[in-house]
Amino acid sequence: MKKYEDYLIYTRRELHKIPELEFDLPKTINFIATELKKMNYEYKMVLGSIVVEVGINTPVVLIRADIDALPINEENELEFKSIHENKMHACGHDSHGALLLTLLKYIKEEKVEVLGKLICVFQANEEGGPPSGAKNVVEGLNLSYLDLALAIHISPSIEVGVIGLRANEYNANCDGFKVNIIAKGGHAAYPHNTIDPIQIFSELYYAIHLMKTREIDQVEKSVISITKVHSGTAFNIVPDSLSFEGTIRTYNDELRDIIFLKIARIIKSIESLHDIKIDYQPIYGCPSVLNDEDIINLIEKELLKNNVKTIRLKQPAMGADDFSYFSRLNKGVMLSLGVNSNNNMPLHNPRFIMNEAGLIKGLITYDIVLRALKVIK
Repeated sequence: MKKYEDYLIYTRRELHKIPELEFDLPKTINFIATELKKMNYEYKMVLGSIVVEVGINTPVVLIRADIDALPINEENELEFKSIHENKMHACGHDSHGALLLTLLKYIKEEKVEVLGKLICVFQANEEGGPPSGAKNVVEGLNLSYLDLALAIHISPSIEVGVIGLRANEYNANCDGFKVNIIAKGGHAAYPHNTIDPIQIFSELYYAIHLMKTREIDQVEKSVISITKVHSGTAFNIVPDSLSFEGTIRTYNDELRDIIFLKIARIIKSIESLHDIKIDYQPIYGCPSVLNDEDIINLIEKELLKNNVKTIRLKQPAMGADDFSYFSRLNKGVMLSLGVNSNNNMPLHNPRFIMNEAGLIKGLITYDIVLRALKVIK
């Protein structure tokens, strides 16, 4: 397996140089497609993503590698630094794509026997807004027979080459809301002749956060953040309207519905109090990633048996990943791969650098897991 490390690092660096966003991935798609052709793999495009299917039997395992980048200007001085201004692989998707390409190369060159079926998805648009790249693939493929969805995500907070494992909650539901307060503007010197949307926003802001702390069981993990506010044109004018947006993070699907309803109730009461119109738009985003406990336990056992160091992650992440659209079809697991480097910069940072020495452990992990599941022999 070690002999594939050079190819793994080469493909990661080539992808790192050409970061692209959402579904607009011409260079990325071309690079991956060219490599697949060299390996004599057939592939198809499914609503913006590349899909390779190997084998015809069961069990059926889907491996997802997201391949889009972030709208960040890279500040690292590397030989393989991003050549695209304001675009960077700051979340490790270059390494995810490289891992899956290298796995396919290993299977082909080593003539690995495929007992089941492997569906490899090089997925567009994990980072961007709707439509989700994963949801597109789910809608574009018949995956009703899927036994397991699998993914590895790099983590700069974990020791190099260590595999982070967590059963059940891994990533959060990612939802949002938009609110538009339609009030009555006027001269700021005569506020009694106006209905001030900024004042009303302050009431809503307080009430929503009070609801979070006093009406939601604090044992339940949840976050409500109001992150965008727009109103006003001049210092001496009370504006006619104010709009704001926020995000909601939960793991419990029932709780996400409860929070949306409670926000709606708050808005209705404020609307009635001030005799104004407030438009409220709840936005359901991608669901939470919930790792199958039995599969996690199996993976841990097999990795330790093969001398791959593991760690149990104590806390789930409040971040989100649309891998959940795959994992919720049946069973799913997302693993964390340690790539901690000396610069200690987090994901989504313009100076993020991974330690590439950890990547080979990701490839080894894929091999061990697929053998344990009897997808390959």
